[in-house]
Amino acid sequence: IIILSESHKRNLNNVHKEYSYDNKIPYIIIPNSLEMKYYENNIPKIKNRFIYSSDPQRGLAVLLECYSLLKEKVPSSTLVIFRKKNISEELMNKIEKIEGITLFDKVSQEELAIEMLKSEYFFYPTTFAETFCNCAAEAQLYKCVCIYNNVGSLDTTIGNRGLEININNDNIDDYKIRATDKIIELMNNEEQKKDFIIRGLE
Repeated sequence: IIILSESHKRNLNNVHKEYSYDNKIPYIIIPNSLEMKYYENNIPKIKNRFIYSSDPQRGLAVLLECYSLLKEKVPSSTLVIFRKKNISEELMNKIEKIEGITLFDKVSQEELAIEMLKSEYFFYPTTFAETFCNCAAEAQLYKCVCIYNNVGSLDTTIGNRGLEININNDNIDDYKIRATDKIIELMNNEEQKKDFIIRGLE
């Protein structure tokens, strides 16, 4: 059985308990591949620019809560969001009230790579259990500092190469305050950011 991460293996075992796959059929973990031809090393980062490139249902509502507070505390912050056509009317109404957000629909891989290369932070406060998360792998390839909620395979795809902020049982107001404080602390820690970028790229 070919899988993408340890989390994927655990999920497969949970879903198919009655088949007792574990220890009877060998598992091979093969991480998703990345297209390297879009990587450029000469695109300057835009300071305090955040990017969200995943499905809007996988954490965008939480991200907007955090970003609105972050924008108050760090006015130079900006945010780029993709998949505009998949964003609900409710979230679009919120987006329209927050300054510094740029919306794209789905774009080519090359265009996405350029926008990631220009972005300083990849923020992914998802509660969706990814089996691998190509977005997170791409973000590290394009030298983004990763900030994430550790669910699904993100402990493998990002792990200690990014800032883990878990939602746990917080209500959204408590979470956005805690997350924003941690993010601002990271924004002011050049050494930690550099460490995340170097190890993420490796």
